[in-house]
Amino acid sequence: TNALLYNPKLIAREEVPRTLTDYGNPKYKGKYSVPPWITRAIMGTLKYDKEEWLNVVRSWGRNKAHMLAFNAGIDRLLLGELSFLSANAYYYYAEKDKDKNAPIGLSFFEDLTTLHRAMNVVMEGSRHPNAAKLFTLWSVGEEASLLFQKYSYAPNVYLGKRGPLSTAIVNEFEKRNIKPVTWFDTPQTVKEFLWYETAEGKKYAQAIDRAQREGK
Repeated sequence: TNALLYNPKLIAREEVPRTLTDYGNPKYKGKYSVPPWITRAIMGTLKYDKEEWLNVVRSWGRNKAHMLAFNAGIDRLLLGELSFLSANAYYYYAEKDKDKNAPIGLSFFEDLTTLHRAMNVVMEGSRHPNAAKLFTLWSVGEEASLLFQKYSYAPNVYLGKRGPLSTAIVNEFEKRNIKPVTWFDTPQTVKEFLWYETAEGKKYAQAIDRAQREGK
């Protein structure tokens, strides 16, 4: 689940960006990092016009403090070198499990909160493909979901019996009227996903990468 993690010693929850469009506001210059990949950034076109979204990502690039992988960014956050960053929600639960007093808070973007689905595959030529399929079916069920939440802090917001992490996230979504999206929600979102494999889509993805890195 895409989330906003922040250091409450440096910034109050009421002061963190409420939307991805506000993330690059000049008032936050130097307070956050962005990752060195664009898998999350390109999902902005699920909601925004492509040229408008490109300008949003340019604002991130202009005002960021660093480009850091999530783990490195969260280390800086905990040390008080960054005020906030966009990352996966499970990092919050992992840090709180290690230290309940860890200076990290959890929020979500109100304009566009995205979910990332875990994919399971069975390799061609596997010695026991049916056993692998059975394991895959088990892994997407309630029992496995509870284990994943306990040991890897990975929520599953789709299941009826969600577990504590997923329940907390879904309750927050409902309270703030957040409707999370994925690439696979509708035929139109799938079409948008596949567009990135076209020549035009690849060119746009390169522009997003340049915008996030260089702010232009």
